[in-house]
Formats: sequence, C-alpha cells, structure tokens
Amino acid sequence: MLGAFISNTEMYLEQAIAAFASNDMETLALRTHQIKGSSSTVGVRFMPEIAAKVQKYAQQNKPQEIPQLLQQLKELLARVKHWQRNNF
Repeated sequence: MLGAFISNTEMYLEQAIAAFASNDMETLALRTHQIKGSSSTVGVRFMPEIAAKVQKYAQQNKPQEIPQLLQQLKELLARVKHWQRNNF
C-alpha cells in the first residue's frame, strides 16, 4: 500500500507542478485533492493539510503561496520514500 501511495503521489505531484507552471488551477486543485485523500488514508502527517491549502488556493486562484507549499509536499514525499527504503 505504501509503495502504491508513493508512486501515485509522485505522479500527482508532478502533474500538480506542471499544472501550476501552466496556470491550470483546475488540474492543480484536482491533483492536490487526490494527494490530500491518499496521504490521509496512509497516515502521512502534515501532507493532507498542506495539500488542502494548495487545493484551496488553486480554487480561489491565489497562486502566491502555492510554490512554497508544493515544495513542502515534495520534501514530505522524499521523507516518506526515505523511510520506506530504510524500513522495508
């Protein structure tokens, strides 16, 4: 389950970053919604809250805070991948 979460979240996050770069707030909101749900399901701390913020800002078309939050999601995902490598 964790492996599927990691691979799906990597894909969603890449798509979210690309959507932000092309100012596609609808896709950004959708992908971060998916990240929010899946990270909540597997119990990754802080990720659902950060993804929810990105989703909200994307829906409100307020891009100012989004780059920093996307970076935080990337860092959290890297920590999850590191934990998986060292514990499984």
